Amino acid sequence: MKRGKKYAEAAKLVDRTNLYEVTDAIALVKKMSVAKFDETVEVHLRTGCDGRHADQQVRGAVVLPHGTGKTVRILVFAKGAKLDEAQAAGADFVGGEELIPKIQHEGWLDFDVVVATPDMMGVVGRLGRILGPKGLMPNPKAGTVTMDVTKAINDIKAGKIEYRLDKTNIIHVPVGKVSFTEEQLANNFQTLMDAIMKAKPSALKGAYIKSATITSTMGRLYRTFRSNLIRYEDEANEQVIETDIRQHKGSVRMGVHGINGFMFEWYGLFMHLFAHGNYGWGSMMDEEEFYRKACELNFGELGETVLHVMKSMVTIHESQIPLYTTPFPFQKNKMTDGDIPAITAAKENHPKLMEEIEMLRRRAYSDPKLRPWLPHFDKWANAERRNEVIYDLVLAALDYERETDPAKKDELLDQILYYNEKDFDIAKEMFFDINPVNETGVSSCMFPYHEMKRLIHNIRHPEAKDENIICSGVEALGWLWL
Repeated sequence: MKRGKKYAEAAKLVDRTNLYEVTDAIALVKKMSVAKFDETVEVHLRTGCDGRHADQQVRGAVVLPHGTGKTVRILVFAKGAKLDEAQAAGADFVGGEELIPKIQHEGWLDFDVVVATPDMMGVVGRLGRILGPKGLMPNPKAGTVTMDVTKAINDIKAGKIEYRLDKTNIIHVPVGKVSFTEEQLANNFQTLMDAIMKAKPSALKGAYIKSATITSTMGRLYRTFRSNLIRYEDEANEQVIETDIRQHKGSVRMGVHGINGFMFEWYGLFMHLFAHGNYGWGSMMDEEEFYRKACELNFGELGETVLHVMKSMVTIHESQIPLYTTPFPFQKNKMTDGDIPAITAAKENHPKLMEEIEMLRRRAYSDPKLRPWLPHFDKWANAERRNEVIYDLVLAALDYERETDPAKKDELLDQILYYNEKDFDIAKEMFFDINPVNETGVSSCMFPYHEMKRLIHNIRHPEAKDENIICSGVEALGWLWL
């Protein structure tokens, strides 16, 4: 796999044959951090446990002495005097049974940790299918089911973290931020390791911790089918699965041997892989039959929903608004007033799509056979949330083109900038390659966020233009001839 220059430079600092002391590893992590945001420092522990056996489970919680560097929103389920106690202790949200429909039916999840008193667990248990897959269900082992809500809240705000085995018997846990001092990270790490060593299962035979890794944390939009784009027929560049299959069939008819790669990195990537596996060896199967069978084979009863989501997500690239004049070859056609009905329909369909994606995420989380697909569904959720914001951005941009009053046009530019920030905030939840790079001599970035701000700056300040174009992706430079 081809790596970026910053990755290559950072990789040179690591001797893969060496086992580092904790202090050396932490110093190296801080030195290797290249992102322009405060990265999270994570610890990954490969254990010798077999999580399939109840007596080899590892789960618990510990308060890190220097916290995690993250602000945590706490919801407390309680009643009577405990409600007042939770509020006084600094809980962000407190309530009882009245919160159930808000979470169940309105999809409210604006919290990071849930604490409950034991007498409320009968109520909270009704949210198991929603909170469980997201790791939010209160648990006595984690100290989030307790009558001492004040202590629970104080511990969480002080930096309490949970740890437990994943399905591959690895523990993943944050221990702070890159901005922490080496001493703070080392203290947090030691506190975590002390807790985990005390939690060693008595039934375990052999090595408990096989390896420990310390690292720092480091978008694209979904488009697999033609139906994911508005006016795809106007595009000069074809990157959809229908084209992949058409080219494969054409190769068969012409007697071409071997498989060429047509696919890109969209979030329906697995469908492209399925297509290459099927059509790359001479199949002439009807496309719709292939899509249906591929989804049924891999997702069982969920196959129909998976295919429906994949075909129904409608993507508009931010660069498709008229004021975005910097060339971006992968989606060249600009949105017009004639596209408003399609955008409006996509907005109306968004809640239903999100419901289906969330259902797929829950099922994948709880079913070991589907768990490998969870990252795909997580990315779908991120992409569809961005889609909703981009629809509003495009509609504001079209309003801007029609508006003649200078003051109102300026207000619409503010709206566009607001949606640009909102879109970028969602992208940052999942992706790390979000800032411009200029190693080639030309600034480029996979996200149009920065270029959008530059263009709007130039509209507002023609007397002081910023002429440093930020191209949308390094690879775009070689495609501009299209």
